[in-house]
Amino acid sequence: MKDRDAEHLTRLLADVNAGRDGAYDALAAAVHADLRAMAQRRLVREFGQNLGGVTIQPTVLADDTFMRLIRQRQKYDSRGHFFAIASQEMRRVLLDYCRRRKADKRGGRQVLVSLSPDHPEADKSSEVDFEALDAALRRLAEFDARKADVVKYRVLWGLTVAETCDALALGHATVERDWAFAKAWLAKELAGGSS
Repeated sequence: MKDRDAEHLTRLLADVNAGRDGAYDALAAAVHADLRAMAQRRLVREFGQNLGGVTIQPTVLADDTFMRLIRQRQKYDSRGHFFAIASQEMRRVLLDYCRRRKADKRGGRQVLVSLSPDHPEADKSSEVDFEALDAALRRLAEFDARKADVVKYRVLWGLTVAETCDALALGHATVERDWAFAKAWLAKELAGGSS
C-alpha cells in the first residue's frame, strides 16, 4: 500500500471512530479490494485453485467480514489494528462456513488447512483440521498473542514472511523465529501433546 493510501485509510478510520456520517461507506470502498484479495488467497489455499465444491465466494467472504466489523462498532487505532480485527472476523466467518458445510445433509467434508503456507500442495503431511487449528490458535494467543498473529497472517491470510513483517511492523528475524516456534507449538498441540 502506498503511503498516500495508508494516510487516507488512517483518516477514514479516524472518521469511523468519530462516528461521522458516511464513514463506514467510505471505509468499505477503501478496504474492499484488500479484503477480497485476502479472502481469495485464503479460499485458494484451503480449497485449491478451482475452489471445487465451495459455495462461498471471495466477495461474499469479504462482505460478510466487513458486515461483522460494522456490527462490532469497534474503534481502530491504525491500519494494522483494523486488518488484525478483520483477520479474526474472517476466520470466524470461514469457521461458521466450515461448520455449516460439515453439518450438510450430503455429508460435508472435513476442512483442512496447511501449516506449510509457502508450499501447501507439496506438503500434505502438514494439513490440520480448520476447527482444531482455530481452537489451538486461541490457546496460543493466551500464551503469546504475537506468535498467534504471525500464524494468522501466514496460514489464514496466506501472507509471505515479508508481507507479515509489514503487516505486523516486525523485523524479518522476529517473524521467522515466531513462525518456527508457533509452527512447532501448534504441531505438538494439535497432535495432543502438552504445551
